[in-house]
Amino acid sequence: MNRRISSTSHHAHPTPPARRASGSHAAVGEQHRILHQLVNDPVFRLRTVDDSAWIDPYTGSAVPSAKGDLAVARDHLLGTRPWTKGMGPKSLADLQVARWSQHLRQHLRHDARLRIIGVDGWWLEPYGGRWAQVPLEHQRITARTVDAMAHVMARSPEAQAGRLLSVESLDQLAKARLSRGLPPSVRTAAPVAKPPRSEDADDRIPTDRIQRPLAPAPARSVPLVTASMARAKQVMDRMLPPLPVIPGIGLAVHYEPLELVGGDFYDCITLDDGRVLMVVGDVAGHGPEAALTVTATLKALRFIAADEPDLVSIIERLDANIVRDLPTGHFVTLFACLLDLQTLTCECVCAGHHAALLASPNRRGMLVQVGHHGPALGLGHGGVGWRPHRLQLAPGDILVQCTDGLLEAANANDVHYGRLRASSTLIANLDEPVDQLPLRMAQAAKIFAARPFTDDVTVLALAIPRSG
Repeated sequence: MNRRISSTSHHAHPTPPARRASGSHAAVGEQHRILHQLVNDPVFRLRTVDDSAWIDPYTGSAVPSAKGDLAVARDHLLGTRPWTKGMGPKSLADLQVARWSQHLRQHLRHDARLRIIGVDGWWLEPYGGRWAQVPLEHQRITARTVDAMAHVMARSPEAQAGRLLSVESLDQLAKARLSRGLPPSVRTAAPVAKPPRSEDADDRIPTDRIQRPLAPAPARSVPLVTASMARAKQVMDRMLPPLPVIPGIGLAVHYEPLELVGGDFYDCITLDDGRVLMVVGDVAGHGPEAALTVTATLKALRFIAADEPDLVSIIERLDANIVRDLPTGHFVTLFACLLDLQTLTCECVCAGHHAALLASPNRRGMLVQVGHHGPALGLGHGGVGWRPHRLQLAPGDILVQCTDGLLEAANANDVHYGRLRASSTLIANLDEPVDQLPLRMAQAAKIFAARPFTDDVTVLALAIPRSG
């Protein structure tokens, strides 16, 4: 509180009590009005498609905030006070268009599912699976193209539900259109890149110029993505199934590849003796080639773990297995944790991967780094250098490991999210259900960076339930 107002000492021009009370009541009333709107008015409750930010209903701009955090939106509105400048909230329809326009600008370049479009301008809306005519300029996606796409998305109930159709479903829709003889044939636009500077550059999205013109696809093949990526996606869906339900522990994962498929992986394997092997790994590179290396690594790991009880021996045999098949200069980083469910003892190995984080409100040291540094897999070092880190887990413990895509998420000033911020997010969410923790850590990194990830991101969490 302002000391001059609350003090009983004499001042030359004290504020009249009635005026002070009136101003205070007005401010409180304004806060209550804003909170009522944030809770009850759909125009004030809109968030970005990836749920990383709240949308200012007066300007349509995105304000980074965690889901359910009304304080950020309230403070933003109280700080900007747009109604004092004659501004009113936009309509919900206009805000939906702005929401989808922002999403497309951020993801159009990276997600090929958003770019199934023909040379005639017919575009496949990937949520509802309906075709829509959008404008192209010299077979290039411009700001007008994205605006037309956003209007289509804003009217699509399926888009509002937020679930993209599967690769297979979209591919079938593209093929069905081609089979009906609708010219021209449809294909996925090539990856996009920044356009060169030009006089009409203001009409172009900074990252939306197609690198080569759209061309008719062969009649027998209308791929959503390249054939190799489609095959890799199908394989990865089988290799990275949902985590198992294991009595006595909680498990959760957030997996977010940069492209349709990626080089991150995770697994949870129950051994014959009842112990549980959990891994998080990262293959150098992105896309189909990295995904195929992931597949080979996971197959080898599952085969070896079936008859090898020792963790270091598993890592040594895995290294010897994959080193022969990795392309020159490629490698795999891996964190592995072997947990005895009866005693809650575990041992962990870091093979080129950073240490995991162990947090608990019940420990004297609330946060501990877990894992001794060792060499990555596939470098041909002969299996020298891996040491297990042994520890005793207890009720209330949460062990979290991630890939470097989370820690290296950078903001506009090229400052990385880093381990310190990741640790703070973990500590701040210790009381939350473990199934929410990986997603919250990923969302916190996105909010910090204020832009999409530029690498594959995986976060795996293991929790020992608290007693009682």
